[in-house]
Amino acid sequence: MGSEGLERALIGTLASCALCGPSAGWLGNYSPKPQIRESGLWLIQHLKAAPISPSQQELIAAAI
Repeated sequence: MGSEGLERALIGTLASCALCGPSAGWLGNYSPKPQIRESGLWLIQHLKAAPISPSQQELIAAAI
């Protein structure tokens, strides 16, 4: 897993989180890009990526 794979998985995890979301005052709510408004994230790459796998979770935990 390279840093790009981890970045992709982290973005996919946040984008798929049902409990996560921007605040009402987040400026991204006014973005002309629907992907930004709907995802609550400033970027649009990797929004549909698979979330962090258990093996990636172990690698992150071991690095801490």
